[in-house]
Amino acid sequence: MKSLELELNKKLLIVESENANEFFIMKNIPVGTYFIMCKGPELSQSLIEPFLDKKTDDYGIYWYRDYTVIDEELHDAYVFLNPKESFISAIESKGWFWSKNDLTDSILAPDIDEWQDAQSKTFNPEKCIIFEIL
Repeated sequence: MKSLELELNKKLLIVESENANEFFIMKNIPVGTYFIMCKGPELSQSLIEPFLDKKTDDYGIYWYRDYTVIDEELHDAYVFLNPKESFISAIESKGWFWSKNDLTDSILAPDIDEWQDAQSKTFNPEKCIIFEIL
């Protein structure tokens, strides 16, 4: 089972397991109250949008933050028009992947150990539940 806590505008917990009940009996989950927000495949732009940083430009268009950008003033961090892309960047900023391991189709993984490590940090949305930590 895999889990990742994200601190966005509100705290989220992503849990992947073969059995949804596994979450309720697993150890090392932070103490707290959890609200089941959705299953991974049900994640929509409207569900995730309130959790993300965004800015509006002069034309009233929302731009969502790229959480992988490390810049003290965040000058160039608002690059996504799609909230789901921003959400995925928040996962990637923690060294994890959503749906696809970026090392799968590239020469970035020079050995099998590096690829396996990245694969162990890749969430399969079909097996995930996303919680809001209250």
